[in-house]
Amino acid sequence: MDFLKNSLHVLTPPALIIFVGGILFLTGSLAAHLWSHLLEEDHVSFPSIGALNGKNGSIWFSSTSNGANTKDTKGTSFPNNFSNDLVCAPWIPKEKRKIILRKHTRLNDWESYQNGNGYLGGEGYWSASLMYILQSLDFEVIIDGHNPYGTPDDIEKIKNGNIYRVIVDSYFNKDDVTEDFQNDSESMCHVRFFEWWSRTQTDLEETYGDVRKVLTPYDYSESSSTTIPFFVHSEITLPSSSMDRSSRGRTALLLDKQCDFSKILLNGLLEAGYELYLTCFEKHKMEKVHSMVQEEYKFKLHQYSKLTPIEFAKALRKVSIVIGFGNPRDSPTPLEGLANGAAFLNPTSADEQHAQHAILKTLGPPYVYNYFRSPDETTTLENILEMADMAIQHPFGSYIPFQHRWNVVREQVCANLIEPDNICECIDMNQESLESNSNTDRQFCQGKF
Repeated sequence: MDFLKNSLHVLTPPALIIFVGGILFLTGSLAAHLWSHLLEEDHVSFPSIGALNGKNGSIWFSSTSNGANTKDTKGTSFPNNFSNDLVCAPWIPKEKRKIILRKHTRLNDWESYQNGNGYLGGEGYWSASLMYILQSLDFEVIIDGHNPYGTPDDIEKIKNGNIYRVIVDSYFNKDDVTEDFQNDSESMCHVRFFEWWSRTQTDLEETYGDVRKVLTPYDYSESSSTTIPFFVHSEITLPSSSMDRSSRGRTALLLDKQCDFSKILLNGLLEAGYELYLTCFEKHKMEKVHSMVQEEYKFKLHQYSKLTPIEFAKALRKVSIVIGFGNPRDSPTPLEGLANGAAFLNPTSADEQHAQHAILKTLGPPYVYNYFRSPDETTTLENILEMADMAIQHPFGSYIPFQHRWNVVREQVCANLIEPDNICECIDMNQESLESNSNTDRQFCQGKF
């Protein structure tokens, strides 16, 4: 240290500046290298679409707020060894491989969603997955928000084949589509409507006519809607969990959109030795939670502020179980939990006919444990603790249900959304039948739109 002091003392001002600058440069380079290594090790970044096709350059995705504006995103190295040999609809030329995603307020694109921007609910999760898949299949996805949709120019592009599909959030389809467009069956047969929730066949027919136009994230048996599942994002954004599952101990994420937890349940879980992780974004709701918890247990409450999806997936790797309390229904969160080694406690009715996650209720241990959510909170607590102890005793590494795996979803998107053109073709067949002056009144398809 004395040597360093003496050396600095004899340096001239210019030399001293050079010397200090060199030290700062080396320190900065070392820090940057370490930070880069940490990011790479923890996979903080997420892959863009360009990497799927082995491109180091750019790949288009268009963003149109008022009918114009495009930008491109740079590809990065794809993190996993997925097969990309699927050739989807090769008869569609590149210049016509364009799909419009009507963003509205609930649908979201991949980059925006992974950065924690825009709507981060289930609809945003699904549409981000779909956009990623479509671009991997060499389709240009145009994010569009101009209102109303269905101008003469829009209709001409669809009829000329310059737009292959238009996907809208069903919640808004009546509000932003022109009447001329709705009445043009040749155009409307290219439109698909996204519905998150399960609805009856009769209900969907009253709304859409041809129920095959309706896209759902799960295979709901109540209707003949078209299943377009999402893939679990963690399969792409994070490596398979290698953490020792048993080291997580009595840790649980409480899944409830409104953070509407009872005093009996909170204190009962804490008294049983559980550390609880919550995502109560609204300050007054978290204050309410704290007011119900005994002082000696408050240190076991961990509140997450708003997280990006990747940060949330990492948070799931800290817990043994995700406990559902009824809302949100059929959420992707339990699937993200399974992918990251956290079992799901699924609340059901007494007869198990109704559940928070209807699709996962048949999966069973060690991944999903159904528990009866009783009107009596003490009984519910006992049911939760019984299932939670079983889950902790039977850990697993990582599990993604078959239908929500990346390669499987790509196959389904191609087979269910892209390649079949039966809805438009049956409209043509109906017209041919009418023009042939045949005595039959057969209709090959029915369509309100």
